[in-house]
Parts: sequence; structure tokens; C-alpha cells
Amino acid sequence: MALNNVDLNKIRCFQAVAEKGSLLEGARSLNLTTSAVYQSVKKLEEELGKHLFFRSGKKYVLTEEGRSLQGLFQKFLWDLSEFQEHASKDLSENLEGEIRVGLPLNFSKAHFIPIMTAFCGIYPRVRFHLTIAETRRLINQITAFELDFAITDDSIPKELQSKVVREEVFKEELVLICSKEFSKEYAEELLSTKSMRELTHLDYAKNLPLIQRWYKLQYKRQVKITDFHVVDNVESMLAALRAGLGMGIVPRTIITGALEKELEVIPGSGLLTNQLFLVQEGNYINNTLIKKFIEFFREELKTH
Repeated sequence: MALNNVDLNKIRCFQAVAEKGSLLEGARSLNLTTSAVYQSVKKLEEELGKHLFFRSGKKYVLTEEGRSLQGLFQKFLWDLSEFQEHASKDLSENLEGEIRVGLPLNFSKAHFIPIMTAFCGIYPRVRFHLTIAETRRLINQITAFELDFAITDDSIPKELQSKVVREEVFKEELVLICSKEFSKEYAEELLSTKSMRELTHLDYAKNLPLIQRWYKLQYKRQVKITDFHVVDNVESMLAALRAGLGMGIVPRTIITGALEKELEVIPGSGLLTNQLFLVQEGNYINNTLIKKFIEFFREELKTH
């Protein structure tokens, strides 16, 4: 039976009707009209010069030639499956190298490391080099080609913005929190903006970017805050908050377990979020390994 130049779409229609024993059911399984499937089967019979079915009312019964074609098609599917399995195995065995990534601390712990672990389970010969730092340092390393890519917030220095490309990959919810003892001690002051702004605040930079965003979101205006401390990483921020030093902003996802018993979220009327971006040097060319991981990373983030 010559199969040169046979349209595989016609073979699919033939196989669907053969499996279902019905033109109608075969068409439904392919989400096609019965007319389209009928025409495909008819043209396939014409091209092969063979009758593939006996028609008995609404039933389609395979002829001897039809059974032969079905057997060939099933062998083709089996061979294709075997090919895909071996190709996937070869790729997982051969894909190797190092991926250099820059990350903020909390994102690395809560999201990146679990994704990295899953990727290494598939590609065991891949190695990662992680750099945990704030945005400016990561961007400097990106522009010096010391990192393949980094995950940062949007506080990229203006003088470096033209040297990098970025795409949003994640959005995390931020909350203003304090210790339960602090909340109890200053319960009255926390009831109004005027008194609340006089309390001690903690932020990651001297211009209080996240604190000001929180107040502007909740009260539609900036407020003047004079009593504050600067803490440049999330771990130290949590330690200061637990010690009752003041109020600060952290990702909501890290307030779990024991922290839920020690810390209290200060309610607000709006949702404060932090956009995170995948950043690379503007002229950087991704190799196969980097492309594969970034694709995997994007898909996995959808479930986190």
C-alpha cells in the first residue's frame, strides 16, 4: 500500500472513524463536522485506490485494506512515541552547563529555589550560581556580563536603564506589618494617619519608597515621616519588626508559621504590589541552556 504524499490529516480522520466505528462519533472526537471527515476519508480512499470501510447504516466497519492501514498508523504512532521518549532522554542527559542568576533574597527562597530544584531533577548536569543582592548591585553585574540574568524590582538606576532589557515575570503582594506587642502598645495611634505617621517606620532606602507607596495607596497622598530606620534586606527587616522596632513592609507570602503568631498586618484599603522583572544585558545572547531554563521558569512561576 503506497502512502507517498498522503495528507496526515486525512489519516487522523480515518483513524478516528475506525476507532469509533461511526462517522458522527469520529467527527465529534476531532471537533470537526461530519462532512469534513467524510470528505477526508473519501479522498484518502481515492488516493490509495482502496475501500477502507464497509458502510452499514451509520456504522463504519473496516475492510481488510482498512485494517492494514490502521495497523500501519498505529505502528507509526508507536514509533513516534518512542522517538519522542528517546529525544527527551537524550536532551536531559546532554543538557549541561552553568546558569548564573541574580536574585532578591525572599524571591530566591520562596520561589526560585523550588523551581531550580525541579529543573535540576530533569537536567542533573546543570549547575547554578546564585547571587543574592539588591537591585543596583545585580544590574551592575548584569551590565558587566557577570550574570546571565537577574530578577529585580523596578528600581533600576536611570543611568543603566538603556543598557538592559526586562520583562515582568511576577507580582507579589506587600503588606505593612509590626509586632503584636507594638500593635497593642500603639493601638490608639494606629487608628489615624495623623498619629500613625509619628510612629517609627522601617524601609529599605532613605527615601522610604515602599512606605510612601503604602500611604499614598491607602490615603491618596504622601505623608511626612521623620522617625525611621533603613534596613536593606528582608531577613533583617523581619528581625527588627519582631523585636518591636517599628512598622515595615514585607511580602505577604513570608508571614507563615511562627511569624503569624508574632507579627500583625496593619489593615489597608488597597492592595500594594511589587512587580518583579527578568532583566538581561541588552546585547546578551541566550544559549540553548539559558533559553530552556527561562522557558521552564516562566511556566513554573504560573503555579507559584
